[in-house]
Amino acid sequence: MIQELSDLGALRRHVEDVRSAHQGEADLAPFRNEILDAYRIRSVEQGFLKAFGRGQMNGTVHTCVGQEFSATAICSQLGDEDWITSNHRCHGHFIAKTGDWRGLIDELLGKADGICKGIGSSQHLYRKGFLSNGPQGALLPVGTGIGLHLKEYGNVVVSYIGEGTLGEGITYEALNLAALLGSPQVFVCENNFYSQSTPQAVNTSGGIAARFEAFGVRTFVASTWDLPGLYKAAEEAVRHARYEQQPAALLLHTYRLNAHSKGDDDREAEEVSFFREADLLTVAAELSAFEEDFARIDEETDDAFRRSLQKPELDFHDYAADQLPREPAGAYAPAPAFEGRVIERVNAFLKDQAAAGKLIIGEDIADPYGGAFKATKGIGEAYPDRVISTPISEAGLVGIAAGYSLAGGRAIAEIMFGDFMTYCFDQIVNGISKYHHMYGLEAQCPVMIRTPMGGKRGYGPTHSQSLEKYLCGIDNVLTVALNSLTDPKAVLDACQAEPAPKIVIENKVDYGKKAPALNDNLELLAGETPLAPLLVRPRHNRSHFTIVTYGEPARMVLDDYERIHRETDSIFDLFCLVQLYPLDLGEIFRHVDPQGHLLIVEDGSTPFGIGAEIAAQFAEREFGGRVRRLGAHPVPIPSPKSLESQSLVTTERVIAAVLELLDG
Repeated sequence: MIQELSDLGALRRHVEDVRSAHQGEADLAPFRNEILDAYRIRSVEQGFLKAFGRGQMNGTVHTCVGQEFSATAICSQLGDEDWITSNHRCHGHFIAKTGDWRGLIDELLGKADGICKGIGSSQHLYRKGFLSNGPQGALLPVGTGIGLHLKEYGNVVVSYIGEGTLGEGITYEALNLAALLGSPQVFVCENNFYSQSTPQAVNTSGGIAARFEAFGVRTFVASTWDLPGLYKAAEEAVRHARYEQQPAALLLHTYRLNAHSKGDDDREAEEVSFFREADLLTVAAELSAFEEDFARIDEETDDAFRRSLQKPELDFHDYAADQLPREPAGAYAPAPAFEGRVIERVNAFLKDQAAAGKLIIGEDIADPYGGAFKATKGIGEAYPDRVISTPISEAGLVGIAAGYSLAGGRAIAEIMFGDFMTYCFDQIVNGISKYHHMYGLEAQCPVMIRTPMGGKRGYGPTHSQSLEKYLCGIDNVLTVALNSLTDPKAVLDACQAEPAPKIVIENKVDYGKKAPALNDNLELLAGETPLAPLLVRPRHNRSHFTIVTYGEPARMVLDDYERIHRETDSIFDLFCLVQLYPLDLGEIFRHVDPQGHLLIVEDGSTPFGIGAEIAAQFAEREFGGRVRRLGAHPVPIPSPKSLESQSLVTTERVIAAVLELLDG
């Protein structure tokens, strides 16, 4: 096994040594099948470049020409139930794992017969056991989660990266988590000594192998010119992950013969020429032993491209539907009460999920601590293998939950404070929200992400924000806000039954609340689904206007209903939204007088917020009444109690907004 090579000069010397010692026909003969598999990959990828030149393909393509043996060596050690996560340079990995090179051609030509119905094209490939995505490092924690799901079956997951991905922080979150949790994951770093067009020495300091070893990950080193050493290292790395149930790393020295993409190549021509001449497939092509087989493979590839061009593309209507619940609220009836505090009902839900074999993952959620707000208190003790307490790694733990769910399990991720959801945005926006559609409507990622939001606890600027407006409207993600008017467990159960990914917002102040005690003048009504808006209305009088809100503000307004009535000399209906996205306003539209008045109250600041969306939908329906929005001031939430109170929505501010609304 070779040592890590520090630069291109060391790589050239290694290649020269291998050429002088091996690469004759007798040396290649034992790897005949492997060479034919690698040439299949090259033939298909060269076909892609030709198709681009003829204007037959859309988008971009990143070929692995020169690196094919990385794919064949690893996949020779994998079974059908093992998984691969890959990156933008994924064609070779896919063909070596699945053998479906014809489906790959259909995919990149945009055909409905493609592996993802032509939707994902070059970078976004999916087949049970394989997935790839473009953002660098994003699938590493996803692979860790897949590995945790595979662990009990004796299977492994291989996660490919290039050396440029070592600049991404998520790489180190995944390495740490994989090592701590014992995920049977093989990290393969294909070091071709360039990050797009930038030489490795410019972007990467220190050794690469040391990065893996720093996390206690057993690391192997090989190159794509030394086939005996490469296949041996691949075997040992996969065996370590499979039987030790611990991560391994394979640092693989290789060289990309083609440009990063279609034609953007600034490398010295002499350098590329050296590696092209030393390439094993170039050497094999000059040997008569491979001539007939290479010609046959090229002919089969050309025929597949010709046939694919005649196939139809997917109809847009077959693509556009999402997984989100859009059922009407149904008939309204008195809302059932619930026993206990909100946090106790959340805990009851999570306990049921753990008992049913679901995975719960988050920071400091194991017993005896049980999470910052005690949502998991007692669950880890009862179900220790179902509760995973992680280091501070928000993006990483959400990626693990997503991977576990993609692989066929169900996972619930807890983010300790809603403010820290910003760390998770790449996982949510570039991964979780897209998996179903970009993978040809075949992938399911029903992950749930829970997090407490809101102020009124004195936690200050980075622990008191309400970020709902940044979480609503993410395509194919169900966003729900719990409240203390109705049973939180029923809402969570309804969420969990949905196939779409979901984000659940839980207000910190509401955690300690019990069900409200209504006076005889008010009634609380609920729709047929727990996700429908709740309605509080006077029993005996006609309302003067309507308030629409969600979460903790709904409870605040309800608790102070009599005071608001007294100080504004008005009575009103109160709608409490549960499902924030997709936003179902049908029942509210039917209920509100077209010439009435509407006050929209949100926890966060109003610019470009939830209230703006509600107001816009009312405007589109040509609502004739007055509309006002009320939310937090657009400043960081201060810690001092008096300043915090003035920054957020309070009953006093609601009263002032009502008076303004009614006075016109």
